[in-house]
Amino acid sequence: MTMHPATLATDDIFQYSQRVAFASMTPHDFSGLQSACRRVYDLMRDGEWHTATEVIDASGQREGIRRMRDLRQIGYQIETDRPGQGREFRYKLVLA
Repeated sequence: MTMHPATLATDDIFQYSQRVAFASMTPHDFSGLQSACRRVYDLMRDGEWHTATEVIDASGQREGIRRMRDLRQIGYQIETDRPGQGREFRYKLVLA
């Protein structure tokens, strides 16, 4: 059985989160962070562009964009685009 990439990176996400401003994170808090990262990865793994709103909605948290940044911190490559002169950014997971 193959493990989900976000599960494989669990220790990395936890260590990263404790290094940057989440020093007081409890195991319960971390469980929510891991689940949100997994939902963001599941949305973005299609390799298509997704708006910030889609990422936030998928994460189930107001900090949905942070979960995407967490994925970047553990090694995923995510491109950013701002179509036209609009204010909304789009994001895409680069598939290897």
